[in-house]
Amino acid sequence: MLGPDDGPTSHFGEAETIVVIRRRPELYGSIFVTDDRGARSHADAENAVDRCLGTAELLAYFEAAGWVTRSQVHDYLDTLRDNDRHVRPSDAGGYDRLVERLLRKKRGSGRSP
Repeated sequence: MLGPDDGPTSHFGEAETIVVIRRRPELYGSIFVTDDRGARSHADAENAVDRCLGTAELLAYFEAAGWVTRSQVHDYLDTLRDNDRHVRPSDAGGYDRLVERLLRKKRGSGRSP
């Protein structure tokens, strides 16, 4: 996960979390949430991690659960983008497609997201 400009303790939190999930049987199948692309690629490759969510995906789950509105999320994405945070998808249209897929899946299963 370390990049050329990272300090020796960079990414310790993400790395430790992945190791804990791997080594504790009760955590097998966990959902790993991160805004770090390097950590996400490591978590995606980890068998003990069921799925990995980024910021936009987490916001989509919050919207599907009724905890935030689409307008609020668009504002959050604008704020993140304005502060040089790299969120994918960062545009309103990309986010809308993401949450609509999630809502279709929710309607089809009859379950909460």
